Amino acid sequence: MKNKAKRGTRVSYEVYERKFSRIAEQTLFGHLPPEQRDFLRRQALDYRFSQQELRQISEIGVDLEMWDGPPLSAVWPAAPAVDLTPKERRAFGRRCPASAPGTPASDPEAIRQRPLQPSGREGYRVRARDRERRHLGLGRCPMASERTRFCNLLTLDAVENCGFGCSYCSVRSFYHDDEIHFDSRFAERLEALRLDPDQTYHIGTGQSSDSLMGGNRFGVLDALTEFAHRHPNVILELKTKSKHVAHLLRNPIPRNLICT
Repeated sequence: MKNKAKRGTRVSYEVYERKFSRIAEQTLFGHLPPEQRDFLRRQALDYRFSQQELRQISEIGVDLEMWDGPPLSAVWPAAPAVDLTPKERRAFGRRCPASAPGTPASDPEAIRQRPLQPSGREGYRVRARDRERRHLGLGRCPMASERTRFCNLLTLDAVENCGFGCSYCSVRSFYHDDEIHFDSRFAERLEALRLDPDQTYHIGTGQSSDSLMGGNRFGVLDALTEFAHRHPNVILELKTKSKHVAHLLRNPIPRNLICT
């Protein structure tokens, strides 16, 4: 019986080890320093964290690094002396104190007084890459749910990834490289979109990138402008931090296209 139990545990370990790389890609695990990634990977293999648990712990580790706090390994709770059930082990493993010294939770006033630090990515070079997608990338705003008062905003991923690298921006956690992804078939996909002419649509770009930073590469702005011309019942909002409006100034812009 003991041998069977050991074999079962080993299989479970091997299955999770294969699963780990996949779920880690959906978290901030890759933003941790190498030695902290090694540490957290060992803990995950031991405690079999779910994707959500790994995400929460990775975010704590990144927060500690960002606020010059102790590394994740230094604030990890000591292993218990008693045997725990699998559920208790997982609960214990994710009880990493976010309020360790040097974090916002431990001393919020000191953190507020600390000057902002540069993100370390100023002036870094990004590469534009044509990567064909399987779909247009039109959907509801991620904030939409049954528990929110929703404004009916639709988001259109005309471009993926942003080159500004702002330290506070969530887009940085979606992508793990410095490539800006365009789709050379974007105009074709957008033209094929069928909308109800009797319904008003509010569509915003810039949810997963910056709407103007890349200009008209791969004809993105031409496609969006033509789309707004064809659909006067659409309010098309280009969300941006860029002043790169030269292409828009050289071309007639429909009244239902706005930059914010």
